[in-house]
Amino acid sequence: MEMVIPASLVLCARVFGALLFGAAAWSKARHLAEFEGVFENYRLTPSFASPVLARLLVTAEALVALSLATGLGLQFGAAGAAALMLLFATAIGVNLARGRDYIDCGCFQSTHRQQLSGWLVGRNLAAAILLACPLLPSAQVVGGLEWLDGAGAGVALFVLVRTFEQVLSLRAGARQLHKRFG
Repeated sequence: MEMVIPASLVLCARVFGALLFGAAAWSKARHLAEFEGVFENYRLTPSFASPVLARLLVTAEALVALSLATGLGLQFGAAGAAALMLLFATAIGVNLARGRDYIDCGCFQSTHRQQLSGWLVGRNLAAAILLACPLLPSAQVVGGLEWLDGAGAGVALFVLVRTFEQVLSLRAGARQLHKRFG
């Protein structure tokens, strides 16, 4: 018997992914020069290629967000979303293994910086699993409540993840201030 993913879970993944990648692409595009520096700081590519690759990454995130939001090329969008999250988890994991946890993750270019951590690796791996849901056979949406459940869960998950990340960022900032000023 073939496993069928609930339609509301697929909608949750699409909404969550569209918001996540849309917000990430938007914030990186608004602060592109800064993001290019963050990208280069990972030291995973030659420095001369970093600006071009950083721009390609922003473009890929925008295309994934568009695909997940509209359903156009959904198989490619879902595969791209999951692949990007695995790529991010790998990049963070490599730098953590190198002892380079002090660099900014670059997830969202904002005033609240977030250092690399195991939490980010775990978050990205979990997100990759969720974002792969549209690649699996799923039930069809049968009603408005099912659509509302899935879309609402996607929005709620996005808000919860972003809020948790902001709290972690603020805690890290408070610890740095405490170290500096006692």
